[in-house]
Amino acid sequence: MNQSNIKSQTLKGFRDFLPSDMYIRNYVKNTLISLFETSGFQPLETPALEYTSVLKGKYSNETDDKLGYFFKDNGDREIGLRYDLTVPTSKVLAIYNNQISLPFRRYQIQPVWRAENTQKGRYREFVQCDIDIFGTNSPIADAEIVSVIYQGVQKLGFKNAIIKINSRTVLSSILSQSGIDERQNSVLQSLDKLDKIGDNGVKDELISKRLSNDQIDQLFKYIKQAQPDENLKQVLSLLSSFGIPQTAFVFDPTLVRGCDYYTGTIFEVAVTEPKIGAIGGGGRYDNLVSA
Repeated sequence: MNQSNIKSQTLKGFRDFLPSDMYIRNYVKNTLISLFETSGFQPLETPALEYTSVLKGKYSNETDDKLGYFFKDNGDREIGLRYDLTVPTSKVLAIYNNQISLPFRRYQIQPVWRAENTQKGRYREFVQCDIDIFGTNSPIADAEIVSVIYQGVQKLGFKNAIIKINSRTVLSSILSQSGIDERQNSVLQSLDKLDKIGDNGVKDELISKRLSNDQIDQLFKYIKQAQPDENLKQVLSLLSSFGIPQTAFVFDPTLVRGCDYYTGTIFEVAVTEPKIGAIGGGGRYDNLVSA
């Protein structure tokens, strides 16, 4: 092939960052690292590639089928690029359980890859920033994570950020009260689109998933009536003691978060000015390491 005929271009869904961009990106990264380490979190890195067997079954079926990069390497091994940082960290805890003391407070800032259709603000490669506290089921740990996230967005200048908080146990109760006992994750995936497609869009999608009109009516009824459960009440009451003002967080029973592995408290940080939407989110997952 004539080298002069090769077109220089960046792969769709991927980006180059020139020095002017990198100064900003490094500032954000260094600001967060300083906050995390001051708060007692330790750094961790994991490989870009993992065995497919490690990744599949941990993520949802949608991730397995549509969003993951899976292929064979030159040694004919089934491997994949990490979709997020949560499953690789759970792998680390399973392998090095004799070397890691619990509770384990870790932060991780590395690129991840998702083989999804590109759209505004969504790329196939991006840097994810994670903090977690492993080895405790205390609501104090959940509140502390939310507190560190709040401090982070404040340090980065997002003064009007709102933290939406819910719980998977609250969502599970709503589904049970609505008579929805099967395909619950599929229903939650539709409910997760409420902000994007509205009530009618979600209802149409649920009809296509063969839910009855009565089930759908009950679902929206119990969402409007939902209240935090006892564990979530404890988390919310603790946030003030961590210095988070009441105006900075809200209980939102429609908040779902996409991954199936969440088991308790979930949250999402939304920014209204500038209008860039959600800039972060996460939640408690108690069963992933042993899964």
